[in-house]
Amino acid sequence: MTGLFLRLFTGPFYRRHTGFFAGCFIAFFGAVQPHTLGLYHRALMQTFLSSPALLALLLLAWSVYGLRVFGCCRGLLLGAEGRFLFETRALGGTRQVLPFAVAVGAIYLPLLVYAALMAAFAVLSGKGGSAVVIAVYVLLLYAGTVAGLLAGINRADRPGWGAFRPRRVRKAVPFRHWLLQYTWKELRFSFVLLKAFSLLLLYIPLVWNGDRYDHDSIVLFLVVLVAAHSFLAFRFVGFLEGPLSCYRNLPVGRGRLLLFFYVTYLVLLLPEGLYLYGVGRHLIAWPDLVAIWLVPVHTLLFLTAVQYGGAPEKTEYMKVLAGLSFVSIFFFNGEWYGRWMLGLGALGAFLFFVGQPTFEKGKEE
Repeated sequence: MTGLFLRLFTGPFYRRHTGFFAGCFIAFFGAVQPHTLGLYHRALMQTFLSSPALLALLLLAWSVYGLRVFGCCRGLLLGAEGRFLFETRALGGTRQVLPFAVAVGAIYLPLLVYAALMAAFAVLSGKGGSAVVIAVYVLLLYAGTVAGLLAGINRADRPGWGAFRPRRVRKAVPFRHWLLQYTWKELRFSFVLLKAFSLLLLYIPLVWNGDRYDHDSIVLFLVVLVAAHSFLAFRFVGFLEGPLSCYRNLPVGRGRLLLFFYVTYLVLLLPEGLYLYGVGRHLIAWPDLVAIWLVPVHTLLFLTAVQYGGAPEKTEYMKVLAGLSFVSIFFFNGEWYGRWMLGLGALGAFLFFVGQPTFEKGKEE
């Protein structure tokens, strides 16, 4: 039974996330020389243990991994190849625990090992409280995943659960919520990682190096933050002009569609705006603070307009993004955040109004 669960859950999970684990391996073991590997990981652990905020950010990243594990296993369980496992309810909850615990434990193994090493390092560094927090949190995350899968199987035959859950009539999603709904349903895992990475980029220059802050220290982090969010504009246009191309039958003018994109980007970048206000209001002038927050918003709007204007392919899109990032560095070094933001927004609106009807006509042909 345990071997069956390993083949059904553990193997497919690692195959689906080969790229993710390869990237983690490169970041943790391939980024430094072998003889400095110990010092590198020691410095990483010291960094996360030096601040409760950084430790909380690390635990949040681990939580995202746990949610991904649960979602993947649940999808396999409810898929055609895993439905027969609902028959294991006849074995009783106690005999079900071991196969699930081993299969999920094999998926959690890299996280459990690293958490154990970090907890041991925290104890040796005299931070026993942090060690307890790390150990308890990871074990609860692991146990919660196993318990959630067990509950999903054993409650499936009760009213309101699993395959016997009565079908609900879903309310129609307003047009203004389509992209937000798409982000939550399809891009949730990537979006949460993006927000964690984005807030970390702001944390480094504004908090970690806050006592030595100058405007040059935020330039590179802002460019990387904008580039990291660029995939949203590409995915949104592909989604709206692909599966939801029916929106063209709605009475939606270009002005409303442009506002639709703009408000969506404002909402998705609201965490960065609140964080900038919370930690940067004493370091950066208020007009520059607002401009820095709006730079990614207007950049995404411009990248959206560029796709409607003739760069819908990924290769062309990446070329535009690379050129935009290069030019923006000169404006950021001159502290011309407002000029860059306003110019990019105006140019993006113009390109959108000119290119969007042509894009629609090309699609229809």
